Amino acid sequence: MRGRCYFAVLLMGKTPADILESAAGFDDFRKNIIALKGDFPLDHEDMLRLGELYFRRYPDSFPDRVMEHVHAGYRIVRICLVEKILEGIGELHRDAVRAMLEDFRLIDDSVTKLQREIGIKELESMAYSIECNLNRLRNVIDQLPKGMIKERFVGGISKFYNDAYLLKEAIAKMKRG
Repeated sequence: MRGRCYFAVLLMGKTPADILESAAGFDDFRKNIIALKGDFPLDHEDMLRLGELYFRRYPDSFPDRVMEHVHAGYRIVRICLVEKILEGIGELHRDAVRAMLEDFRLIDDSVTKLQREIGIKELESMAYSIECNLNRLRNVIDQLPKGMIKERFVGGISKFYNDAYLLKEAIAKMKRG
């Protein structure tokens, strides 16, 4: 059984840029993004606005690079991407899947636990949804103009392609026995 790609209909609400603008720091930003459960827009314009705000808050330039600011940019992008990647994943399992996507070392144990809870077919469906969401997000990122904003999003999403691969491999290994 194949899963389905999930495309949410979003209500007008706070955007990641709005949240970053008012957040006290990364932990506050992360908490507020997660609380939205993926129900926020992250299209072309939203990515650009988030990037512009990020670069105003954490200035960066090639000759005067502050690595803390670079890392902050990737972390901000990744937390937004994770929540959009989780679209279509049931509320009961979002935390486990988020944890796997944030730390690849948790994949094998989490896959084993999820397989016991939901079964292999549903686990495969979940992996397929993640892959579809990744591809949808990548298509939006590919449309961003060349520059530092696009670089942060490309760098941010590339990690999740590695995680999706490891997830699929863990599922295949489980199926082989």
